[in-house]
Formats: sequence, structure tokens, C-alpha cells
Amino acid sequence: MRAVNPVYIPRNHQIEAAIRAAEDEGDFSVFHELHEVLQQPFTEQPGKARYQLPPEPEEEVKQTFCGT
Repeated sequence: MRAVNPVYIPRNHQIEAAIRAAEDEGDFSVFHELHEVLQQPFTEQPGKARYQLPPEPEEEVKQTFCGT
């Protein structure tokens, strides 16, 4: 199971947070950290458990740029 199911997936709320930080604040650190985590999606990474969590109600993305 672990060989075919990633520990970390790019969730919409995480991607939206990275976009908002970059566009609204010129802060690319959120993107860079997400990108770093996703370089090894099948490997458990210390201190990165938040990237496994579903969104909180206020973080839910109702519509993405592509309309999904």
C-alpha cells in the first residue's frame, strides 16, 4: 500500500494558500515548502504532518482556477 499511495498529495487548500501568499504578499516561502514536501510524496517527513490533513472549514476551496 505504501509503495503506491503517497503520504502527501497537493490538496486544493494548500495550493490556494501558496498562491494567495505569493500573489497577495509576494511571499513564495509557502510555495517553496509545499514544493519541497511534494518532491518525496511517498516518504514520511518529520514536521510535515500538516500536509496530510484535510482542510479546516474556513480553508475549504469551493472552486479552483480550472473550475473543479
